[in-house]
Amino acid sequence: MIRMLAAMIAIVLTVASLVAEDAPAAGDLQAGLQTLQQEFLVAKAHATAALKTKTLADLEAAHAEINALLPRVGTWTDTAHKAGWDDERIDREVEKTAWPELHNLVRGLKDEISRLK
Repeated sequence: MIRMLAAMIAIVLTVASLVAEDAPAAGDLQAGLQTLQQEFLVAKAHATAALKTKTLADLEAAHAEINALLPRVGTWTDTAHKAGWDDERIDREVEKTAWPELHNLVRGLKDEISRLK
């Protein structure tokens, strides 16, 4: 589990280093969103598995993994705003990803964690 967390941290740091301060092209935003989507799908798989096993360590790790994505989504959103995207377009693009499903899974993770503590 520690190796998995170390690998995830390395991925987050690598991708974060790629985010430019200047307004990116639309293709760069789409590529960034595709990268996030891949991370969302991994987090979704971990959360779903944790909800099946119902072990506290797995539930907490899955919850932490999703929480670690929050700033990345915020950074992508800020970058999209800098590129001139409006909130409606940003929402449309994010809705196409697994991010909304992760929000639903968080509630289940929190409920199970509370139940086990």
